[in-house]
Amino acid sequence: MEFEEIINSKNGDEIDLKDLKFNPTAILPLLCECKNKNFKVDNNVNAFEYLENILMEDILFSGLPKSRNESDEADFLSRYVEKLDSEYGSYFVLRHIISELANNVYDHSNIGNVEVDSFILSKFHHNHKKLDVTVIDDGLSIPGLFEKSNVDFENDYQAIEKAIGTFSTVSTTAYERGNGLRTIVRLVAEGNDGEILIVSRNGCVHITGEKYWYYLLGEEHKFNGTLVSIRLNKYEVQNIYELLEPQKVNNYKINGVIHDY
Repeated sequence: MEFEEIINSKNGDEIDLKDLKFNPTAILPLLCECKNKNFKVDNNVNAFEYLENILMEDILFSGLPKSRNESDEADFLSRYVEKLDSEYGSYFVLRHIISELANNVYDHSNIGNVEVDSFILSKFHHNHKKLDVTVIDDGLSIPGLFEKSNVDFENDYQAIEKAIGTFSTVSTTAYERGNGLRTIVRLVAEGNDGEILIVSRNGCVHITGEKYWYYLLGEEHKFNGTLVSIRLNKYEVQNIYELLEPQKVNNYKINGVIHDY
């Protein structure tokens, strides 16, 4: 929601960023917005120095490969994950999470071979011993994919509930990527006591440890595509294979309280 506040604070063709505390959840949509609308940075030394500081310090930013090629994808994942710190979750957990997020983009966004823009950004918070990882795409969205697959759902946050539960739109075994979001949520929230935010079209869920909240976004806050942002603590997940086991029950079912935004 910080991204919306940034955009709404725009005065003419200027955005004042000096008082904002940046994290990937806000930075990545902002970079995409600047790219899509060809925003220009003021030709001012202070402005360039400020952007250099917020974008370069402890941040890894990259576009995902435009099309799926197993060799290129594996090479990209290896190079990206090796730049991260395996104390956050573990090397396996980091690679699994980023691999599944990339797979979701390719499987669920490039429907009909239509290319989408997708980016990944990670930031270390060394003082707080936390790592943020955010992946964003401007593709079909989770609700949009469900509609295309003739899956019944009443509203967009219910589509997200299904996506992180036991439902899959990809015909694979329980251990394969049709369960990507489900395993990511379990590894982050249950295995690391971390946080995860998923925003897709007019739906949103925020999970932190055992607590979670669903949101229905108004049209002015609609997100065209999907954003998944996770925050890991600096300790390794111990029960990895148990968390990857298939579940019969969704631990994150809507509990009747929906927040409007």
